[in-house]
Amino acid sequence: MLTQWFPGHMHKAQKEMREVMPSIDVIIEVLDARIPFSSSNPLVESIRADTPLLRILNKEDLADSDRTQVWLNHLLQSSDQVLTVTAKNKNEVKRIPDICRQLNQRELKTAEDLKALIIGIPNVGKSTLINTLAERTVAKTGNEPAITKRYAPIRIKPGFVLCDTPGILWPDLGHANISMRLSALGSIRETVVDYTEAAIFCVSYMASHYSDRLANACGDALKAFNAALEDPHLGDAEVVFLEEFGRHRGTLQKNAQVDFERASRLFINDLRSGMFGRLTLELPEDASRERAEIEERMRLKAKKKKAGKQKAKKRDQPDTQ
Repeated sequence: MLTQWFPGHMHKAQKEMREVMPSIDVIIEVLDARIPFSSSNPLVESIRADTPLLRILNKEDLADSDRTQVWLNHLLQSSDQVLTVTAKNKNEVKRIPDICRQLNQRELKTAEDLKALIIGIPNVGKSTLINTLAERTVAKTGNEPAITKRYAPIRIKPGFVLCDTPGILWPDLGHANISMRLSALGSIRETVVDYTEAAIFCVSYMASHYSDRLANACGDALKAFNAALEDPHLGDAEVVFLEEFGRHRGTLQKNAQVDFERASRLFINDLRSGMFGRLTLELPEDASRERAEIEERMRLKAKKKKAGKQKAKKRDQPDTQ
């Protein structure tokens, strides 16, 4: 299932960003270190031209450190600089203005501000990072998407201004896996992709990449998962896992059945908070494969649209016979 979620303020913000770009010296894109590809925004490449780009992998304390290094090497191929931070860590965040000055290609006049446009999809910690950098509360924060609603310049210190933007997703998320990762980490509302879908996706991924974490969370649930893989009559392995996980966490209803939605919610909340340990839900090779699938889908869509126009044109042509 492909997800579409693009509130009205995002349309306005996209337009404003394009309008202010001529006055911007550096672009800062904040990513979630656990999903660097899924939390990126194609809009950045379409508006940046030759403007220097600093990508920040935030929440690095929640991400798999080995995989973060893999992502750093990969992102340096398309970024001028990449920095890993935990948004509340002042020592890490305070490096940002100096890095922006190093990246800046324009000669600033005396007393002229360096302007950095800061971009990030919902709930990657952009507002927390801004507040840490400013050493005061200047941006609203919250563990839900779409807190920032409008473009706003913020003076961080003399000579350095951050231009904040709403968290912008693109209208069509392009790939079902992207939707699932964003839902799992809270970047799109659960009314778009619910907890159960996201939990099933994450159980499947973790069983392949972090099975030891699942065993630590609930060994009986992982045993049930593996048994279901061997015997499909037991049900879908991911569902079997979450049901056993729900029993372990006390989500039984009066009829002794597991409250599956509540079990899924507990699983996702544990994942978001780091209860399963540091993990990353995608690798560069996943990004390459999914990007290729998105491009192929768009190519086929364009081909179908073109064929439809040609058919309509042919139908509307007068019969000369």
